Amino acid sequence: MKKFVLILMSFCAFSIMASAQFQVTVKLEGDCVQPDQDTYYVVRFYVYNSNTNNLVETQTVSVLTTYSGNPVNLTTQFSSFCTADNTKIYKIYAEAAKVYLNPLTEICYGKKWTSPLYSCDDFIFGSPIDIGVITLE
Repeated sequence: MKKFVLILMSFCAFSIMASAQFQVTVKLEGDCVQPDQDTYYVVRFYVYNSNTNNLVETQTVSVLTTYSGNPVNLTTQFSSFCTADNTKIYKIYAEAAKVYLNPLTEICYGKKWTSPLYSCDDFIFGSPIDIGVITLE
């Protein structure tokens, strides 16, 4: 778990994506989802090719908890990684956490795999893709 938080923070989402092909949205819910001082919600999205089980791309997004309500909706932007086709081979995995920054401490955690597979056409023409709810516990 601590490794997850360290990886998330190392890929801090304060950078702006230059050009996005598609967006993925997730909703955070649970007793842990409430405003607190000096805390962030951090979500790491992973796109896998289900035929090869290879990681295709990752993105991280974060927001201060003081600027969010309950539920919290977070959206990330992915750059172009595929061409237009309708072969449904991609799956999305997301890990979410609420963390203190100083000292770096995980407060609660949740994760989710998408059940449907997605194609490049889904990403390009169906964006944003809503992967549903992650409950932080």
